[in-house]
Amino acid sequence: MKQLMRYCIAVCCLILTLIPPAFARDQVSTVNRPIQATGEISPSDDDIFRSTEPGLDTGEDPFGSTEPGLSKPELVVAPGQTGNSSSRAGGGIVIFSYFAGFSVFYDFIPDRQSGNLLHSRFAMDFTTTAGEGSDLSINRNLLSIDYRISLSNLKGAYGGLGLGYGQSSLSYTNNNTNASYSASGGGLFALVNTGWIKTWKWQSHRQIFLDLGFYLGSYILYEEDYDETRISNETNHRDIVNTGWEASQQLMQISLSFGGTF
Repeated sequence: MKQLMRYCIAVCCLILTLIPPAFARDQVSTVNRPIQATGEISPSDDDIFRSTEPGLDTGEDPFGSTEPGLSKPELVVAPGQTGNSSSRAGGGIVIFSYFAGFSVFYDFIPDRQSGNLLHSRFAMDFTTTAGEGSDLSINRNLLSIDYRISLSNLKGAYGGLGLGYGQSSLSYTNNNTNASYSASGGGLFALVNTGWIKTWKWQSHRQIFLDLGFYLGSYILYEEDYDETRISNETNHRDIVNTGWEASQQLMQISLSFGGTF
């Protein structure tokens, strides 16, 4: 009997020593066991510590930056600076031509970085001749637009090509006979221009400039009602009128202009 009791006690002690390791192994296997899908989503450690604010540790940059968490700075360009469109305008006088006159112009500059621009110009020319018994007056208006290429970003040398419309009017009076005559003509012309611009800074990012330009054009389409036989042939009246009317069709000028950007 005593041996049986000793045997039972030994078996119980063995069982008690084996139960804790088995329980521990079961707990470990329970922790490492994959979570079965139950339809509920449990937040992971990454989700817990991940911010929901845009641009903060999410890898998403609402400003287009390629670096997570960094915003992309915005480039602000002041009007009239490189990379931004602007305009300029001014006026000038004709310094070499058969006609005296003046002009106004407006330039649109799509991109100051290239320096190329659209140049629009309106010129008013006139000439008057009096003497030897006659009065002659010829007026001419020229409206043109051309695309101008700058060789040095809106300063220095430039060149351009364009189109325009011209209109001339003539008024002649013979003071000896009180006879008078008037005529007109006009049409479409092509032109080339070249010149040189000198610029100076004005305010922070503006400029003023002096432009010495050469304009040469030729009529593509032209209509007139001039009749030289209506001009008196006494002395040199007809020659003077013919010379002036032919000069109105010769589109060559050298002008000096002054203007600024805005």
